[in-house]
Amino acid sequence: VSPVSDAEIVIGAFFSLHHPPISHGGGRLRECGDIREDYGIHRVEGTFWILDQSKTSIIFYFHR
Repeated sequence: VSPVSDAEIVIGAFFSLHHPPISHGGGRLRECGDIREDYGIHRVEGTFWILDQSKTSIIFYFHR
């Protein structure tokens, strides 16, 4: 992923998609836990839906 883009707008977002991994030793692991199906995925899908709706509204507005 490059921080440089030719796009007119760049939107960044962070979503917590995974539960923390189970660590029996108390240290941090470099692996993901289980996916948060009800919490994380719904937020990503909601964001994509909002972006699609916004894109449609903007195109409609400028092409009247």
